[in-house]
Amino acid sequence: MAPRKRTTAPTADTVSIHDACLKYMTTEQSLRLALSHVRPDDFDTVKAVSEADLEAIASYFQPELPVVASTSESPENSQNLTQQTSGATRFCEVGQKRCDR
Repeated sequence: MAPRKRTTAPTADTVSIHDACLKYMTTEQSLRLALSHVRPDDFDTVKAVSEADLEAIASYFQPELPVVASTSESPENSQNLTQQTSGATRFCEVGQKRCDR
């Protein structure tokens, strides 16, 4: 049997796996899966990781926000919006049935 590699224990300049999971609001399994890209040899046994390793995997846990095209607030745009909403179907409060008011 091959000797096991020594795993990194938490120190002052590292973050425990538990604390890293709390930081990224994820499960240990997800965190270790992300670590497998950075630390392929010991991602499943490591007890603490460096800040550099956490920065390297941060993109796995931070959602990419969609890019929203900016719209100008011209009078034409607000007028079109008013026309679109005035033709919308209205619903009665009782039973959510269609009403023609």
